[in-house]
Amino acid sequence: MQIVLGDIVRRNTRFLYDCVQARASWNAPVRITVEAIDELGFWKNSCSTLNLVGVDICSVNLTDMYDIELFCDASDVGFGGYFSTVLDFHSENHEIYGNWFAGEQFESSTWRELETVRRVLNSYDSFLENKTVKVNSDNKNVTHIFNVGSKKFKLQKVVTDILNSCSKKNIGLQTNLVPRTENKHADFLSRHTDPDDWSIEKNVFHDLSCTFGPFTVDRFSTHYNAQSSRFNSRIWCPGTEAINAFSQFWGGDTNWLVPPPSLVAMTINKIIKDKAKCMLVIPEWKSAPYWPLLYKDGGFRDFIKEVIYLPRYNIIVKGTGLKLRQNVENVVESSGVGENNVLRSLAGKMALYIVDSKSENTSKKYFAGFNRWKLFINEHGFSDLPAEPVHVALYLTFLIDKHSSPSVLQSAIYSIKWAHELNGYIDPTSNSFIKFLLESCKRRNGKPVVKKDPVDNIMLRDLCSIYPDSSDLLVIRDLTMILIAYAGFLRFDELSLLTCRDIKIYEEYISRQGNEILISKGSSQACPLLMYKRYLGLSSLDVDSDHFVFRPIFRSGGTAKLIYKNKKLSYTAARQISLKG
Repeated sequence: MQIVLGDIVRRNTRFLYDCVQARASWNAPVRITVEAIDELGFWKNSCSTLNLVGVDICSVNLTDMYDIELFCDASDVGFGGYFSTVLDFHSENHEIYGNWFAGEQFESSTWRELETVRRVLNSYDSFLENKTVKVNSDNKNVTHIFNVGSKKFKLQKVVTDILNSCSKKNIGLQTNLVPRTENKHADFLSRHTDPDDWSIEKNVFHDLSCTFGPFTVDRFSTHYNAQSSRFNSRIWCPGTEAINAFSQFWGGDTNWLVPPPSLVAMTINKIIKDKAKCMLVIPEWKSAPYWPLLYKDGGFRDFIKEVIYLPRYNIIVKGTGLKLRQNVENVVESSGVGENNVLRSLAGKMALYIVDSKSENTSKKYFAGFNRWKLFINEHGFSDLPAEPVHVALYLTFLIDKHSSPSVLQSAIYSIKWAHELNGYIDPTSNSFIKFLLESCKRRNGKPVVKKDPVDNIMLRDLCSIYPDSSDLLVIRDLTMILIAYAGFLRFDELSLLTCRDIKIYEEYISRQGNEILISKGSSQACPLLMYKRYLGLSSLDVDSDHFVFRPIFRSGGTAKLIYKNKKLSYTAARQISLKG
């Protein structure tokens, strides 16, 4: 019955079920989507196989059988993962990380976690072929969705793509939920910004393509900055033609090459080896190790047909993230600390410690606010980091026009200020325009302060007169709390912590031990003493016990009773009751 009713069926019938649910009536035809057709294909190919699968339930524990462990995590900045076993990889290491682009950063955390698994697995699918991988994640939704699927289309689509890709490579998958303390390295990788994530402005590329192109393939890019429909990437991403451009033959294409500085030398050697036709965009660093490969004896080498010097400004598109690590390394290098100096190794840790100056939740909030600013200003062709004060002022003016509240403007200001101070830039929000715009927003869009009317004796008498003969414990408890708090001038914390032995009844007054508060007996229905006695009679409290005086109430058979557990009444519950009243 496991195959008929179990997790495999739930996971692989989600889209079919959606099609059935979407029909207009019982007798209406069912429209089959592409995703549902894929599920039908799965059952066509797998029914006979699944029917033959079966072992003694006690003979083997499949969760203990795997070849490789994968640890992965996702953050607001990017994603990261690593394999616990060093495979026979033909790559430099078995760690992987990348950045989200603006649209992906605002997806749900579950989508980002699933997408991380997809990108890490697809980046090494040829090396994982015919192996079983145990995927460790600190997100419980990941393990659940891998087992039974999801009702949300985006999540179901990602997990279906993962399983289909693994099926083609005969990769077995197991999922495991691990505590965050065991996933710290993957979390660190997910917050690592890629210093090589940059590209050339679209208009510059278009001009060069019209003159020297068209370029058929972009060899060093990703899905959010590719200049061509065909592109290669460092890791797997949607739409990539190949992972690792150096594994491809470049000779048959007109290549667009914007390599990271660390790979320029390899790129030049690859061009020579494949006799590739290309446009190579690199920094003019005459002291760099790759420069002798291009320039010798007072001139450029023979394989270089033409040299173009691009403008120094407004041609580079920065990648995602704050680029804190890159900026720190640049500052360290400009101070005279070379690559071979032992101090250079501290730059990465320095960037990490700087980020830790704020709590994780605060950093997430500021980073999201900075991304909103970045998206706005980049659309208009200006720099987000460092920013001009007048551009920030224009952004705040835009928010005021949208009737944003003062708290939204404050969040934007603090986010931009945080990003600039992290990177050592001058704070653009200290400008007087910013301060005046914030004050203007408070006057225009801020909600006027509505002061509450003070409670007086007349209000309390009127309230008590509504329930002169009530025997409902809930009503009497609330009235007792209100009267004692008013007469004793008690805060809610003080009131809720009162125990039965704290209150003593004397002939003329009530007192509380410790710093005594004396409450006199009154003559009206709003007398605290009379109301407290009514409460004691209905609740059957032991006045000498250490139980809380005011506890939550439940109803049984229409009768209200205090709960048996000695638990004080919470502020939230008390507030809800008072609002209903």
